[in-house]
Amino acid sequence: MINIPVNTIKEKIMASSGLTSDQVNSKILTKMEELSGLISEAGAAHIIANEFGVKLFEGNGLLKIKDIQSGMKNVETAGKVTQKYEIREFNTGSRQGKVGNFLINDGTGSIRITVWNDLTDKMRNFKEGDIIKVKNTYVRENQRGYKELHLNDNSTIIVNPPDVKIDEAKPVEKKKINEISESDQNIDLEAHIIDMYSPNFFEVCPECNKRARLREDVFMCEKHGQVTPNISHVINILLDDGSGNIKCALFRQAALQLLPNISEFNGNRSLFEMEKANLMGSRVKISGRVVKNGMNQSIELIGNSIKRESAQNIQSTPSLENEEKSVVEEEI
Repeated sequence: MINIPVNTIKEKIMASSGLTSDQVNSKILTKMEELSGLISEAGAAHIIANEFGVKLFEGNGLLKIKDIQSGMKNVETAGKVTQKYEIREFNTGSRQGKVGNFLINDGTGSIRITVWNDLTDKMRNFKEGDIIKVKNTYVRENQRGYKELHLNDNSTIIVNPPDVKIDEAKPVEKKKINEISESDQNIDLEAHIIDMYSPNFFEVCPECNKRARLREDVFMCEKHGQVTPNISHVINILLDDGSGNIKCALFRQAALQLLPNISEFNGNRSLFEMEKANLMGSRVKISGRVVKNGMNQSIELIGNSIKRESAQNIQSTPSLENEEKSVVEEEI
């Protein structure tokens, strides 16, 4: 089922009909009353859109990333590669293969693309900055509610197609911590590490890399059933840039950028404390996106990449204060 946010439907109705926001809301409310409350606001908005001939999405042709909705199939879109992750091999015993991920941006938004098996060979043929066109993909929502495009054996990847021109993507915005908002999805931040918490290690499915849960002495993946899990990791740090502080979670590759030997800390707290002491006060540059903590409604950062500045720069930086702890989990 395609899930189009009701605010998106309203915006499309206003753009097509010339109605104001109050007029659209009034029509939706009237439609809900006509149907005796047996329809949701989104359902009523769909009906109003249909009455005005508004196309909420195009079934065929190149789709802008901002218009991609959960549940869509046979999606065709294109964008510039902004980040490319390493290809991983998996073997669950009953099934083996390869999986890779990369991010694209078309100027209207960004989306993660997941490719499987033979299609991962295509990833070796392009680099960050290349334009990628994908066909016959389907849309899934990950555990944090972000949309992803998945490719299967019937999907197609075209590298630098001559018929596609991508608008310049919105540049990464450099911000101070006190300037960060919940809507920020692509920011750079320079700050100091003022606290670091013991890494969390957890089991993931070797095929899809989602959490594997222990049930009756075996690990189960919701999609692939019983598996022999891999061990993944996340580490949380607290950052301060003088304007404020923010919690940041580093998953998998991002965590390895800060702690290349993170696996050695699993069950070895004293070794971690020694490494932590070396990193306290370090100045780092982080690229990432903002999420809201569902427990306390505070905003936090998911780091896509992290780079530590040189020791010379670290020694010249002032001391910082404030500390707070958070554990955040996210699928790859």
